[in-house]
Amino acid sequence: MIKAKKWDVYWKLTLTGAIERRLQWKSVATYVECVCECWAKKWICLNSLRRWITKGCWCQNYSHLMSKTRIYHIYDGICQRCTNSRCREWLYYWGKWVKNLWNGFEDFYRDMWESYEIHVKEYGERETTIDRIDSNWDYCKENCRWATRKEQNNNLTSNRKFVYKGKMYQTLTSLCATYWISKPAVKWRLEAGWTIEKAMETPLQIHHKKEWCGDTATQKKTS
Repeated sequence: MIKAKKWDVYWKLTLTGAIERRLQWKSVATYVECVCECWAKKWICLNSLRRWITKGCWCQNYSHLMSKTRIYHIYDGICQRCTNSRCREWLYYWGKWVKNLWNGFEDFYRDMWESYEIHVKEYGERETTIDRIDSNWDYCKENCRWATRKEQNNNLTSNRKFVYKGKMYQTLTSLCATYWISKPAVKWRLEAGWTIEKAMETPLQIHHKKEWCGDTATQKKTS
């Protein structure tokens, strides 16, 4: 049996000497009562203490009183993607050596809160997401901005980029929206082997009151 002495200190926790046996996952585990530095009392599994898994009563997550706010959840998502191997997206960030350069939430809050408030007032909390300007670089103040979900999707690495009239467009949607042209029409033309200049500059044909994206010669062959 694992013995626990009164007043043993494990990181931020001090044992009071009270011990309990609890059923956990079809086995009996030893729980000890601890007092944290914040004077909160918690029952902690003794094995977690001995292996230094549990280092406090989680008061460090609540010291800033913002653990339930959206900006804290955004920062927690950054930490999960960069450090937690169980996170679904961790492999994509680890593969590109993307790191979180903020030392903690307080540093993140100090750098990003002012711009966060401005973006929320204009677009709302739901449309305020953290976005890296260079998707191959780290999370830091110089490389991060607040963006809407649409802007976030336009900055994905997997997007096919287009260069038209000397300007680069992140997606076909943004290119077609800029010149007010039908996206399905341009997409059909590109899949048929047209160049981006020809696909954008060839006038659309009208066929049976519907928009026709091919030229007249192609229309006669198919009919």
